Amino acid sequence: MASTPFTIKQNIFLHEHREILVESCDLGAIKSFLPTFLASVEDNIVGLASINGPKKRMSRLILSTMTRVLIINMSSTQKNKGILRKFLLNAAIIKSAFEADKLAAALHLDFQLHITNAKDLLSVSESDRDSLDAFMGALGGETTLSKQAVLNIFQHEERATVEPTAAALQAWAACRACTVPSVAPRVKNVFAICTRSIDRQVRYFI
Repeated sequence: MASTPFTIKQNIFLHEHREILVESCDLGAIKSFLPTFLASVEDNIVGLASINGPKKRMSRLILSTMTRVLIINMSSTQKNKGILRKFLLNAAIIKSAFEADKLAAALHLDFQLHITNAKDLLSVSESDRDSLDAFMGALGGETTLSKQAVLNIFQHEERATVEPTAAALQAWAACRACTVPSVAPRVKNVFAICTRSIDRQVRYFI
């Protein structure tokens, strides 16, 4: 079920950016939403974030470009799952996320979905992964950011407590970080996560 679209303004970066259009849909309806979203992709970069539901299972997957956010209500339904799978396996698109390793694992374990060319933004920072400094560093540093806004958006460790607007901004920030001049080269050098071969590896060891 789709909700009414709305717009948000980021307050993470001190420099102003355009308003961001946020839409949401169920996984089964993604066919009607994903093409328009993908048309807004710039430089082959999409930011990702997620929200967990009961038992810490992913309940929502959030995709973001610089101008649009798509919140997908995840389910075990097979309807249109292949459309999302095709996007996640498109190696031409960089899928950046804070804690991309956990997100990739959740997609695989909860929905049997694989991902390619996923970049973990916390890996570009030399600070402890759980620290505010790690997030600040991954976004380009304190001089260009609102420290309080970063804290507000990334302070929740339990994803079930993250509000959709905050998660949308997390995904947007993951996209924006890849375009920051001081961060982009480091993202390029970060190991790309690919879970496509996991099933084959498991069958091999079994």
